[in-house]
Amino acid sequence: MQLKLSERIELELKFQATELKEVGSLEAEPRLASVHLSMGWWLLQRDLAPDSTVRFLKPEVTAQLLYSLRVEDAAEAFVQATAKLKAQLRDAKLIFVPVWGNGEHWTLVSLQLGPDKTWTAEYRDSLVFDYKQCREAAEMLMTFLAVVLETDLQLPPRCNKMYQLKGSGHCGQFVLHWIDMKIRVHLGQGHAVAYPDPSKINQRLQSLQDSIVKNVGIVDKQEKLKADAEAAQKVAEAAQLKLENELKDDAVFQEAVSKIAKDALKSSFGVIGGCSKCAFASFGSTCCNPLKIEAKQLAEEKFADEHSCPVVPGQFDKIVYNQMLVRKMKELADSKGITSEPPGPSKPAGGQVTYI
Repeated sequence: MQLKLSERIELELKFQATELKEVGSLEAEPRLASVHLSMGWWLLQRDLAPDSTVRFLKPEVTAQLLYSLRVEDAAEAFVQATAKLKAQLRDAKLIFVPVWGNGEHWTLVSLQLGPDKTWTAEYRDSLVFDYKQCREAAEMLMTFLAVVLETDLQLPPRCNKMYQLKGSGHCGQFVLHWIDMKIRVHLGQGHAVAYPDPSKINQRLQSLQDSIVKNVGIVDKQEKLKADAEAAQKVAEAAQLKLENELKDDAVFQEAVSKIAKDALKSSFGVIGGCSKCAFASFGSTCCNPLKIEAKQLAEEKFADEHSCPVVPGQFDKIVYNQMLVRKMKELADSKGITSEPPGPSKPAGGQVTYI
């Protein structure tokens, strides 16, 4: 039987897998326990999808109702039981009440609200004779239902014309078949009169029973998976936040670097960096500023040429050096299309560069 994850979780919450482990094979023992009727109702709900006006009183509910009539303070118990039942049957239009006799037999009471707002009761018993214990139990349940539905209800004679084979133990299967039939009529699908197929019903119930037992613990597993997923989500969110912060910091750094690069490109005469001799000033000195280095070399060469002597590093005329530096600055300005006057060559190191 193919079951969705949500269905497997729902089944474990509705039915006790440990209890079902103790239930024997329906092939070996065809008689249905109360849990099987509830499982059959779950299947009918899933397959036929009746609306919320169709209600099923679980066998344990009807057992509690009957027990409340036998306790010492039956009057108070009756009031409490009818109050709970009234809440369960609010807005109902079709009600199924499985009845368990003192022996080993199931019968069915069904009540339907007609267009004239009156309730009609039907009683079905799959034995060839009217089983006394079930009828007596059904009559007591009708007392509760009459009070809850605020109407006069009497248990009618049974209305079914088909009966289970003698000794077959298929009363529970007949009850589920009749519920199936009444739901289909309620949904406008027609009146099913076919004889129930107990083996098919047993097969479906057995498959459902096996699935519940097999999936024992699935609720705990899903809770753990959910907790793990939530923890993983928190870790992922923290990692994402950290990454975003790192990228944000990196973006600030990149913006700062980009500004420096742009400023350097826009500068007419400045250079990036500097050296310890000029305190890393933008204009630098003759050891780090390319323009000053070149002007110094030209001044050294001119000095050597004018004095007919070899070039000696650091030996040059300062006036010549300044002339050469102005010339090189102007060449650089012309190459960049800068029309403003370059700063004077005598500007002290450490001065601020004027960007254009």
